[in-house]
Amino acid sequence: MPVFRHGDALSYFAHIPKCAGTSVERYLISRFGEIGFYDKTASMRGAAAWSRTSPQHIDWASLQTILPASFLTAVFAVVRHPVARAVSAYQFQIEVEYKIAPETPFSDWLCNQARAFADDPFIMDNHFRPQSDFIPEVCEIFHLEHGLEAIIPYLDNLVGDEKGPRSIERANSRAHDKRRVKAAPITPTSQDLTLLQELYATDFARFGYVVDAPTPTATQPKLVPELSAPPRPLNKLTNRIRRGLGY
Repeated sequence: MPVFRHGDALSYFAHIPKCAGTSVERYLISRFGEIGFYDKTASMRGAAAWSRTSPQHIDWASLQTILPASFLTAVFAVVRHPVARAVSAYQFQIEVEYKIAPETPFSDWLCNQARAFADDPFIMDNHFRPQSDFIPEVCEIFHLEHGLEAIIPYLDNLVGDEKGPRSIERANSRAHDKRRVKAAPITPTSQDLTLLQELYATDFARFGYVVDAPTPTATQPKLVPELSAPPRPLNKLTNRIRRGLGY
């Protein structure tokens, strides 16, 4: 959950795991320089780490014990469809962390994680925790499905200048990483979707997502042409979700 300084003020990016947080963090560093609550080596230290999760993945309630909200001028976050986020977390454990075997069925993994989360909400460096846990009631929300470009004018208005880069480069893209052994395509079953709706009911309601719709109900922000990204094809996961539901 990086804190960045602009003038005499501090603002906060609520990094929700598997919601393009690394991309936004790199942009913040390129624009504002050093950022706080950010440690890209935390996962390497294991038991020697100072907290249950990496600092950039801290949940809002835990953060408030060490950094009062009154210290912050603004808070913003990027959210994502809960089904797509869960699939991405599963793929991450196979392709990057090597925590599970590639042949592990998504349904088995999901049920196991749900049981483990009930005992320990910090599992997987907070990758399984509901998105709502990471942000306060007052927070500027951006939807990943709309792209990241709207963050740039938001920051321009926040800090009062347009000195930062005019684009946010995507990091950790599966499509462009040829080194990874790719997980098999996922088709969530109707049981998977029901479980995800139960686990992330608050996220579906708060951020305007519907389980069988690929995009949120929120209107996509309008951008000036120089900030507009080319349209991205809908995630193939959308079609697989629909098939799993019988649509």
